[in-house]
Amino acid sequence: MRIAASVVQPERLYQQDERKRQQLRKEAGDAYKKNADYFQPAKNSALAELEQLLSGKNQKLVKDDYTPEEKKQIADLAQADREVRAHEQAHKSVGGAIAGAVSLGFTEGPDGKRYATSGEVSISAAPASDAEETIAILERVRQAALAPANPSAQDLKVAASAVSQIEQVRAKAAAEVEEAPPFADEDTTIEVPERFTLDTALDPTKETIFGRNLEQLMKERLFAKATATYGATKAMVANGYKSFVEPAFSQTA
Repeated sequence: MRIAASVVQPERLYQQDERKRQQLRKEAGDAYKKNADYFQPAKNSALAELEQLLSGKNQKLVKDDYTPEEKKQIADLAQADREVRAHEQAHKSVGGAIAGAVSLGFTEGPDGKRYATSGEVSISAAPASDAEETIAILERVRQAALAPANPSAQDLKVAASAVSQIEQVRAKAAAEVEEAPPFADEDTTIEVPERFTLDTALDPTKETIFGRNLEQLMKERLFAKATATYGATKAMVANGYKSFVEPAFSQTA
C-alpha cells in the first residue's frame, strides 16, 4: 500500500503543476491580446493620426488647406519669430561679456511649429571698485539696451536707468575730489622774472630796437618816398614826357 501511495502522489502533483502552467499561459495570452488591441490604430487616436500622417492620408499640414485666418496667423508668427530673434541677438552681441544667454518664449502655430514670440537677455552689471570702470560697464549696458533697431519700452527703461547710475557715479566721484583736492596745502605761488614785469607800452619818443626814435624813422621813410618819386619823374621827362601834352591818366601814372 505504501508503494502504491508513493506512485499516485507524484502523478497528482504533476497534474496540479500542469493546470497551473495552463492557467499562466492563458493569462499571458489574454494580456497579450489586451495589449495588442490597445495598440490598434482604431483604438489609439494618437497612433492613428501618426499612421495617417506617415501614409499621406492626413493632409492637415498642406498649406493650401489652411484657412485665410490660419495663413495670416502663420505669417504673423513667422515675422514675429524673425524680429524677436534679431532683437535679442542685438542685445547679446553689443552686451558682450556682460550679457547672458538668450531666453526665448514660444507660441505654437496652426502648422504645429513653435515660433519665438518673446525673449530676454540677462545683463550682469555689478559695479566695479573704480569709478571709471563702473561708468564703462554702465555705458555698455546702455548701448546693449539700445542695440535693437526698435527698442522696447523695457529696453528704454534699462537705458535710462544706466544713464541715471552713470550720473550718480560721476557726481560721487566729483564730490570725493572736492572733499580732498590734491596739493591743497602746497604753495603754488609763481615767481615772475623782473624783465616780464616791466611796462611795455610804446612811447614814440623813446629809442626803438633799431636804435632810432619813431619820429626820425617816419621822416626818413617820407624822404625816401619823395626821392623815389622825383627820380621817376625826372627819368620820364628825360625820355620825352611832357606833362602839358600827355593825357590826364598818363599824368596820374
